[in-house]
Amino acid sequence: MRSEHGDVHVTEGKRHAMTETEFQREALRVKTFLGVGGKDADYWVGYARGLRRGYHGERFGSAAEHAVWMRLADEKDTDQSRRDRGRGYREGLAYATTKGGA
Repeated sequence: MRSEHGDVHVTEGKRHAMTETEFQREALRVKTFLGVGGKDADYWVGYARGLRRGYHGERFGSAAEHAVWMRLADEKDTDQSRRDRGRGYREGLAYATTKGGA
């Protein structure tokens, strides 16, 4: 998305750490990992969702959905795949909002 900030993504007047190019690059990386499958697939499903939430902000998913995804990693009464999705969601969200920790 082009804005007065170059290709930096802007949602509701807030400037995000991740540019559209960076988002697309990271989304492609996630798609590659998802294509491999294996034991980490649930993590990457969550990561992809967190990445989208972090990049698009409140336009992606509801506040209630966000709260559920944020809780998944800590739930003791659920299976490991759901916890992995929750951990991935948190890490994808953090990556998008801090541009990889920068």
